[in-house]
Amino acid sequence: MKLVPAIDMIAGRCVRLRQGAYGSAVFYERTPLDQALWLQDQGFTRLHLVDLDGARMQQLIHLEAIENITQRTGLEVDFGGGVRDVAAVRWLLDVGVQWINLGSMAALQPDTTAAWLRDFGADKFIIGMDLQDGKVKVNGWATAVSLTPQQMLTQYAAQGISKVCCTDISRDGMLQGPNTGLYRSLMQDFPSLQFTASGGIASIGDVAELEAAGLTEAISGKAIFENRLDMQQLKPYL
Repeated sequence: MKLVPAIDMIAGRCVRLRQGAYGSAVFYERTPLDQALWLQDQGFTRLHLVDLDGARMQQLIHLEAIENITQRTGLEVDFGGGVRDVAAVRWLLDVGVQWINLGSMAALQPDTTAAWLRDFGADKFIIGMDLQDGKVKVNGWATAVSLTPQQMLTQYAAQGISKVCCTDISRDGMLQGPNTGLYRSLMQDFPSLQFTASGGIASIGDVAELEAAGLTEAISGKAIFENRLDMQQLKPYL
């Protein structure tokens, strides 16, 4: 089990939202690069990096911050937010992003997404599936689509995807515990996929609960920013 810290960015700053609502933004003092360097100093090796402005504006916004983190830290970075064209894919891979999260593109433009998986390799991508009340949401969690989670995962599993980052939006930023039952159900239905749980982690007990359910990765943002997790207790999960 690996715990992956998250950095979400708005206007060049680290931020956390509640249930994806931009009006609920809480900003933090460290710059994204400083936070990434601090996480590396704590022993983390992975980073989930999200351009929230990019997700809303449907283009990459935080180019400098992304490149600074990939070039000036040793963290393996998976990135999402605003990836809408092949030029963005090429740029991200060229600056050292290990995995690109495709959420809106995967849901709304499956043909283009399939072409990217074929041309760049499915192992370079993670399908980002953000759910609220069982519905897939896109464009910074602003819009629900008719595609069901099962349809989305069936499609991309057949195209060679192995990693899925699944966020329960209702739990995100709430510090009320993860939706472990959701992940158990998804793993049962799609045993070939590796799911990363996102949303709700507030304690080391939540991490242990996800591990006991069979998950191998989980993302934590707010609980790390607000020092709710003991770094000594986290060492087995780094």
